Amino acid sequence: MTISMSISQVLLFSLALLILDGSAFAANAEQTKVNRHYYTSGELAGETFFDRDGRLTGMKQYYENGKLKFESVGGATDFTARGFYDDGTLQAEGEQRNNLFIGTMKEYYRSGALKAEKEHENGRVIHSKTYYENGALESEETDDFLRVYDPHGVKLQDRRYKNQKRDMVDHQYYKSGKLESILETHNGLGEKKRFYENGKVKAEIQLKSGQAVHVKEYDSEGRLVKKWDVADGPYQT
Repeated sequence: MTISMSISQVLLFSLALLILDGSAFAANAEQTKVNRHYYTSGELAGETFFDRDGRLTGMKQYYENGKLKFESVGGATDFTARGFYDDGTLQAEGEQRNNLFIGTMKEYYRSGALKAEKEHENGRVIHSKTYYENGALESEETDDFLRVYDPHGVKLQDRRYKNQKRDMVDHQYYKSGKLESILETHNGLGEKKRFYENGKVKAEIQLKSGQAVHVKEYDSEGRLVKKWDVADGPYQT
């Protein structure tokens, strides 16, 4: 579900680089309204723009091949921004106000297909989706649930959050659609059951703070084949 670099990382990383390059010029805006910096090859690497009062108004960053890498309109805390792949296609876009991301930030594949979108409220992600390049939904998450799918739309995971994500009920599925496991947690304690595809119980696991403390394992016919307790030493699967 997670992507190589998050949308916010793409935008903020580029913005930070250009602010560092341009900040020394902001106080002397009457002498220079644009700060440019270059690669060692001589190619333009970036531009930082200021108004006549020395306030940052925008910036651009370029790949050495001349393609636009990043652009923003606005200041350091309030801006809209877009990031690009080295072939010039759009990679990410978003908006920030008062140092907080707002609205829906989006990320794209090189093909132009939508890769991810994150809806923000007061700087916090409240709804996110990721997509396969064919357009199929890969995952969706809110404060209440997480769902994950394979490229053909088969549900692989269905998690329900409780108590601000401190507790949950999590179902995971085989690609056949049959139940693979159920995990329930509450106040740091948990119980997980794993299943064979024939529906028989494969294992029963009791957890504390995410660590197994007691395990029972069964064969595919339902016969108990192993018991383990935390007092027995490290658990060997």
